[in-house]
Amino acid sequence: MLACGLTAFAHTSNEDRDSNDGVKIVKGDEDLDVSTHIAVGVNVPTGAPDGYKFAPFRSWNIDWTVVQLDYQPKRRKQTYSIGVGLGWHNYSLKKNDTYFVKDEHNVVGLATVPSNMKKDYSRLHEMAIIVPVLFNQSFSKKFSVSLGAQVNFNIKGRLKWGYTSGDDSYDITTKGIEYKVVTLDLMAVFHVNDGGFYVKYNPISPFKKDKGPDFKYLAFGIYF
Repeated sequence: MLACGLTAFAHTSNEDRDSNDGVKIVKGDEDLDVSTHIAVGVNVPTGAPDGYKFAPFRSWNIDWTVVQLDYQPKRRKQTYSIGVGLGWHNYSLKKNDTYFVKDEHNVVGLATVPSNMKKDYSRLHEMAIIVPVLFNQSFSKKFSVSLGAQVNFNIKGRLKWGYTSGDDSYDITTKGIEYKVVTLDLMAVFHVNDGGFYVKYNPISPFKKDKGPDFKYLAFGIYF
């Protein structure tokens, strides 16, 4: 009943809003909405050192903005937003003979798979609390563009790799890698009707200085 009531409220009191509406919580001289968004895409690492061969279409970038506040001055086509949510990002190596490994100094590098093993996968995982800050310009009821940044407060980082030896398969998780606690994505979202797509660029390496390969990444995918 609550969900139906909120949906009805959004449709009856929000007719003049653009395509990235949420549920209106204040109406007066200005509008304040609350919304939620999901972005699902792929990571394309760039500028990686020699030897690091990433597989973009097995490297996922998934963000869930749990709560986003959208402020729009009355009779304006601009909206200012800030949100908070969760992000899950990984970077997978291609199916060759190398995998991520951490040495005794907590430095992440590459190792070669022994000849009696077959690598199934090798990837870096990150989990973050995300805070997107966006400015949206509406061009019509069906199309608008958001520009801004997403701050990532990284709370977990680990390496995972799997291999097959004979008839047995193994999965190895390595914790304790030295990742950067805060990184920043530059972000653009193109809203079309009730969906859209996004592009992000992170100019900051995920590892602390000299604690892993220095690379950046481009991410793109769908947004709704």
